[in-house]
Amino acid sequence: MDEPTRVLLLSARLRAVPWRLPELLAELLRADSARWVYGGAAGRPGEPRPFDATQLTVPVGPRQAVRLHRVARPFTSVEAARAAAFVRLARPPATDGRPVRLADGTEVTVAPLAPSDQQAVRDLHERCSPESRRFRYFSTGPALPPRLRCHAPAHSLVACHEDRMVGLASLLTTAAPGVAELAFLIEDRWQGMGLGTAMARMLLREARDRGLAEVRATLLSDNTRMRRLLIALGAALAYTGDPGVLTGSLPLTAARTLVTAS
Repeated sequence: MDEPTRVLLLSARLRAVPWRLPELLAELLRADSARWVYGGAAGRPGEPRPFDATQLTVPVGPRQAVRLHRVARPFTSVEAARAAAFVRLARPPATDGRPVRLADGTEVTVAPLAPSDQQAVRDLHERCSPESRRFRYFSTGPALPPRLRCHAPAHSLVACHEDRMVGLASLLTTAAPGVAELAFLIEDRWQGMGLGTAMARMLLREARDRGLAEVRATLLSDNTRMRRLLIALGAALAYTGDPGVLTGSLPLTAARTLVTAS
C-alpha cells in the first residue's frame, strides 16, 4: 500500500489499542525494536540527549518515553517529528490531576488511568508484597491477571508521587445492571495513610455521577484494612459460601454523606 494509507491504518490501530504504542511506533518507523523507558532514562521534554543516530527517544509524558532502535539506517528529524505527532494520538484528553494530602503531610496526585500507564501498573504490581497481591487478586502470582490490565472494562484512578505510581483504584464493571466492583492496589509503604479512603471517595462520586445504584467489593476475611475502609464508607459486610471471603455492599444512597464530602 502507499505510505499515507499505511500511516492512516496504523493511526486507526493506535486509537483502538493505545497501550501497544511502542510496537506501533516501531512499525511506523520500521525500527528493529521499541521499548518503554522511565525516569532518568526517558529524560525531560526538551532536554538534550547524547546523539546516537541509531536510537530515537520519543517523549510520551513526564519522565516517560518510547526508545526505538534501528541499525539499517539512521533516524531523521522528519521521522522524529512524525513519531511525536503519532504519540499525540495515544494521549487521552488532558485531565488535571487532583492533589491529595495524606496523613503524614505527603502530597500525591490522583488522576484517571491512561492507556500508556500499563507498564507503570505492572511495575506497581511487582513492587507490592505477596500479601498485598493476595489481598488484591486472591493470588500471590507475579503476573498481572489479564482481566485487570489497563484495558479491562473499568474506570480507574492512579495515585502518583513524583514520577512513581503508588496506588491504583478501580470501579470494575459487573454483570449486574447498575452495580460496579471496587478494588484497590496500594504499594505497601503507602498503606494506612488515607490514600485508599481518598481514592474510594473519588470513585464513589464517579459511580453516583454515572447513575450506578450500588458499589460492591469482594475481600479476604483477614484483609483488615479493606474491612475498616468499607465499614467507614457505610458498607454492609457479609460472609459468602467461602468462610474466608467477605462481600461488602454499598448502596450509593447510604454513602451519600461521604460521597458529597470533600
